[in-house]
Amino acid sequence: VEQLTRESKFIAEYFLLHRDVTITIDGVDKLNIFGTVTCGDINIARTLLELGLVVFVDWSAPKDPSTSDSYRKAEKHAQEKRRKIWVDHAPVPKQVQSGGSHDKGATKETNITGTVVEVVNSMTITVRVSKADSNNAQKTVDRIITLSSIRAPRIVKQDEEVKYSHPTGRLTGEDKEKTEQDAKKKEEDDEEIKREFAIAQEAKEFMRNALIGKKVKCIFDYPRSFGNNKNQPPQVRLYWSVYLVEGSTEKNIAVELVRQGLARVVSHPEDELRATDYQDLVVSEKNAESAHKGIHSAVYRQQNVINLTPLPRGADASSGGGETKSSNLIAKCKQFFTFFQNKPRIDAIVDYVFAASRFKLSIPSQGCVIMFTLQGCIVDKPIKATEDIAAKPDISPFDKQFPPTSHGNKALHFTRDHVYQRKVQISVASLDNFGNFLGHMYINNKEFALTLIEQGHAKLHYKIAKKFQNFEIYKTAEEKARKQLKGLWETFDFEAEKQAMLAPVERQVVSEASASKGKSKDPFPIIVTDIRSGNTFSYQIQNEETSALNELSISLQNENFARHPHHAPKKGEIIAAQYTMDDLWYRAEVLSLVSQGKDLAFDYEVKYIDYGNREVLPHSRIRQLDQEFVDLMKPQAYDGKLVGVKTPEEDDAKDAIEGFKELVSGRTLYALEISTDNTAPKGTKGIQLTHNVILTDKDKDLGLELIANGYTRVDKRLKREDPLYALYHEAEEYARRERFGIWQYGHNPDSEEEREVERQLLR
Repeated sequence: VEQLTRESKFIAEYFLLHRDVTITIDGVDKLNIFGTVTCGDINIARTLLELGLVVFVDWSAPKDPSTSDSYRKAEKHAQEKRRKIWVDHAPVPKQVQSGGSHDKGATKETNITGTVVEVVNSMTITVRVSKADSNNAQKTVDRIITLSSIRAPRIVKQDEEVKYSHPTGRLTGEDKEKTEQDAKKKEEDDEEIKREFAIAQEAKEFMRNALIGKKVKCIFDYPRSFGNNKNQPPQVRLYWSVYLVEGSTEKNIAVELVRQGLARVVSHPEDELRATDYQDLVVSEKNAESAHKGIHSAVYRQQNVINLTPLPRGADASSGGGETKSSNLIAKCKQFFTFFQNKPRIDAIVDYVFAASRFKLSIPSQGCVIMFTLQGCIVDKPIKATEDIAAKPDISPFDKQFPPTSHGNKALHFTRDHVYQRKVQISVASLDNFGNFLGHMYINNKEFALTLIEQGHAKLHYKIAKKFQNFEIYKTAEEKARKQLKGLWETFDFEAEKQAMLAPVERQVVSEASASKGKSKDPFPIIVTDIRSGNTFSYQIQNEETSALNELSISLQNENFARHPHHAPKKGEIIAAQYTMDDLWYRAEVLSLVSQGKDLAFDYEVKYIDYGNREVLPHSRIRQLDQEFVDLMKPQAYDGKLVGVKTPEEDDAKDAIEGFKELVSGRTLYALEISTDNTAPKGTKGIQLTHNVILTDKDKDLGLELIANGYTRVDKRLKREDPLYALYHEAEEYARRERFGIWQYGHNPDSEEEREVERQLLR
């Protein structure tokens, strides 16, 4: 190499030193000026290429196509003659040569054209391209494209400490012995984080506005390797120049990003590959610096976004003050709901798609983020992949997580392709108890729920859609999709649906009761909705019906029961009852008549049949319920009892309930049904089932936990041969030994007779 360097220097001095030359400026980078040097008819760059002493690179080549082509021909001639640095040169396949005369060594594709389907961040996009498979059939592939030769501000969580997010890596966290200088540094770093965050958000929004759903052409520039882990191979990231195709014109999006002051240009070493339009990037950065735009300005536009998305499930129980946070959030949602309800259409941007009918939306006009659910349709829940498909080629990260195999996943893919990161319009109809807004979404003035039904990705929710002005259009769309076997209807069991419609509800209840002893012994997911003692509770089974319960609740609120006349129900009647905690209406069964007031109106003990909790209500909170609400869905609450667990009496019973609530609050549990008992009062007709179950949470027996913590004790009716017997008694002995809960004074009486003996002894 040193010899070739001396030889190339000698050739340049021989032709140029002490001679009149002509210099044509072709471009610049951050440190150098690039140009063409000629002396008479001699072009020194072309001469060195012909002699095989230098290598041709695209990024510093003259803009004149004829000059650049002559350089490539000169280099090719030297390669064919195997001169100097090309002495060991081997011919390069044509498909690699298409991107330039030198091998960039990371990908066979140097030029791809496709549609932008996602803006990951201000430097990375996902492009969907058509590609032929092994059978020459066309398929679509999502490619991750990173812009070359620029560095954009990155989005960091503003609630993170600066020491984890600031690029300098300075430790500026809380420290009791912090000096005044450290405090000033922390303040500067915090301000820099806010500034970077604001500009990064603006840069991503610029990319979304410019590219989402648009056609682009991507030209491969260079690869970079990351990672020094000896146990794993380094990761290779590919960098591209991306051009927005608008008719016959092509616009480099990285140049536009830099021109707006939303990214910086990377300073490459002299021998490092760089973007095709690197010189334009440098010039655009200089102009942005002169105009004090974006990242080059001391002033930035800070966005204050109000987050109205509900807290994650279980947050109320796991975080301090969770209940207060949740109630404050609901109050804020109600304030915005009043405004949204008065607007026929609201402009929004889809930030995330959780399912085909559930979205996270940004409302730019109000500066808020909300959770939004489509009304009038029912979609299958997406299923995450359990198979390891990370090694499969041409699979995008989203496809790896939700492969398009189930109907719910196919519907999710369809929805993402049509609405993700796009501008939409919504109309808000209602707000549920958790802060989720419900209503219609419009794409090009067409209801997206109707589109899902037309494509067979959703079923029609008749009870809700029945109130739509265009209900007949929805109904016709579903009937057409069913006939054409589109989407989920392709594998739908129409015969089973027919049989289910013919069977009376009463017959189903009786058959379930009679067959309860022969039910499968597989655990099933539940959520505990009410706790009455340390071993009795109510629960909902997590299935398709419970997922539609929210729609039923909305329908009940829309009935406006407050204007209906009061109703004096009979025992066992299914009614509409107004719950005292939230003043909303729910389905309930009258258990008994409690008392008779001066106005001769009874109070009624009712049980909310979808949640299991009980309370006593005056007749002013009771209304007659139409039979269609009774038949629409069977009661979703089941009465349960923990197997082998006995709850304490008197004061200890309250502690047992609180301990039980602490274990199950906000969690999805699994129940294994052991048996069922008919707990209906003697002398009465009918069936009132109590399901004797074992509750587990991540393979942890909750009955065992209650006993081990001294909240409850072992039921004496548990047989010695039962597998739980030894385990539960060992846990009870541990609680007794450690004086937990009911064992704090040692012996704990098991009956009222024993308690009376204890009282006499204490006297």
